[in-house]
Amino acid sequence: MKNLALAYIHTGDRPDYDSEKSRLIAVINLFSAVGTSLTFVLATRALLTDDLPLALSLYTASLIFFSSHLLMRWRRSADTHKYSSTILLICLMALTAYLVHSGGARGTGPLWSYLVPSVTLFMAGLRRGLTILAVYFCVISALLFFNGGQWLLIDYGYEFKTRLLYSFLTVTFLSAYYEYTREISFKTISELSQKFEKQARHDPLTGLPNRRGMWEHLTYEYERSQRYRLNMTVLVCDIDHYKKVNDTLGHDGGDFILKEVATLMSEQLRKQDILARWGGEEFLILLPETNTQQAFIVAEKIRTQIENAEFTYNEQTLSVTVSFGIADASGKNQVDQAISEADGYLYKAKNAGRNTTLPKL
Repeated sequence: MKNLALAYIHTGDRPDYDSEKSRLIAVINLFSAVGTSLTFVLATRALLTDDLPLALSLYTASLIFFSSHLLMRWRRSADTHKYSSTILLICLMALTAYLVHSGGARGTGPLWSYLVPSVTLFMAGLRRGLTILAVYFCVISALLFFNGGQWLLIDYGYEFKTRLLYSFLTVTFLSAYYEYTREISFKTISELSQKFEKQARHDPLTGLPNRRGMWEHLTYEYERSQRYRLNMTVLVCDIDHYKKVNDTLGHDGGDFILKEVATLMSEQLRKQDILARWGGEEFLILLPETNTQQAFIVAEKIRTQIENAEFTYNEQTLSVTVSFGIADASGKNQVDQAISEADGYLYKAKNAGRNTTLPKL
């Protein structure tokens, strides 16, 4: 039973939706279920008491409430929840306006209008919701006071009318304040979540993806290369004699060199290429749809650019070089095999005197 209820509430939801959209979809389905059941019961009661107009209006509302859920079930698109929530709000406002007009059961119909502010702001958001509520308030005010209430089927007292509107405005204010604080809280939590997510996947010094973040790109691009039989190459790069750089400039100077080298590398890459700090003074470059010959040209371009650059830190100027190892990833059973192969070539490049790219292609 619990699983059936959860499946009903989450009808139309998808794993790729954010938490805010999933929350709204759950509210739409829940309100649809409550609205359908409640109006159906009240309609049946009105029918038994021979109040046919009220019964017909409530049965119609019950059908419309249920149709909003059916829309979520049958029309699976990214905007379906917007159409469904619009149907719910129009039906709710039309029904409550009719209950104000007719008086409902023994003149209690206007009391249902207190549902409108919270539901509207919850489904439509703060700004759009307040605009809708302003229009609704004008309609209800016209029904109650236009030409002495000639559009009403029941005679309300002046005190009842004014108290109804005052209390409606009070509920609207409180609901708007709640929605405002909820939106602010949600925005703050989302920003913090994104910040922590970025910190978990990016190197704080260079701003590049770290090893964890890079693995996501590697896995995605490797699977894509296997599926569509595309080339894919990885480059492993290491700053030569980095310990000497730290000894000369200090650790802050070493960090400065890391950032400058990362910037120079990024400037030589395409938008689809991905550069990551792989650890320490080591970088990894992913080149989608690139064969090893093309990757060699890219590596040599970067290596030459860094070799010819001069870096100044605290009035000290020095040059650095880098070494590269290249491996074809599309021909491997796993992407980590390509990284291991590129690491092997990088080791050979270090032993061959550094400031070089291997294998020579």
